[in-house]
Amino acid sequence: MKSLARSYVYWPGIDKDIEQLAKSCHECAQTASAPPKFNKHHWEYPSNAWERVHIDYAGPVADAMLLIIVDAYSKWVEVKITHSTTTEATIKILDDIFASYGAPVTVVTDNGPQFTSEDFSNFLQRSGVKFHKRSAPYHPATNGQAERYVQTVKRALKAMHSTSATLQANLNKFLLQYRKAPHSETGEPPAKLFLGRNIRSRIDLQTFHMSDALAELNESVANIDLAIKQTDDEANTHKMTDTDAPETDIAALEKELQVLDLRRKIAILKSSSTVSAPLLTL
Repeated sequence: MKSLARSYVYWPGIDKDIEQLAKSCHECAQTASAPPKFNKHHWEYPSNAWERVHIDYAGPVADAMLLIIVDAYSKWVEVKITHSTTTEATIKILDDIFASYGAPVTVVTDNGPQFTSEDFSNFLQRSGVKFHKRSAPYHPATNGQAERYVQTVKRALKAMHSTSATLQANLNKFLLQYRKAPHSETGEPPAKLFLGRNIRSRIDLQTFHMSDALAELNESVANIDLAIKQTDDEANTHKMTDTDAPETDIAALEKELQVLDLRRKIAILKSSSTVSAPLLTL
């Protein structure tokens, strides 16, 4: 529009005048195309855990709202169930979290009224937060870290058929598995980067470390080898009758087969870093 107008006439400020005219046109606004989707905003990767956190609300989910806090370094996620999204309720939740992990250097939020209020700004200053950055107006994707996890958490809880009675329990199950699984961006579990160690769960009870399993299998092989040697020694020391020999041969063969089976398991074990408990009973 502007280039077409300039090909016919010109006066100082023509571009600004044309832009203002287009913005004030009601019919133009009704037929205008939707603005292009905002590209992913680039955030510099933090140098430490809890240096920059992204915060957003999700919901309603099972008649409740979820306050989601994401650590940009480790991808550790905190999710708090609440029935109020006011500034006062938000401050109370964050105050509890900051008491556990300390105040981050930077907090990133959208432009929700609870985040833009003076009380929230004063709370961040009192807590020791140096920077409060808000997403660009009409471009919530600039708080993409929180936006992505809003959808992830909501989908997970929906898949678990969460109700008001099961919401907290389902959320705990999701967070436990999410925090201990390697993240696609960092290649490490969020817990390891955030806590300096991975967290244990029930699945850890079903797994042996390779060194422990190898030691157990090698001990079994040694015991059977010793039993075979003792059987051979007894056969050489005592003269066997024709009826005794087959039984002795069968016993020795069974032990040799056990050794072969155990050596097979050891070979399988050496080819992997861990082994599940059922392998020892195969």
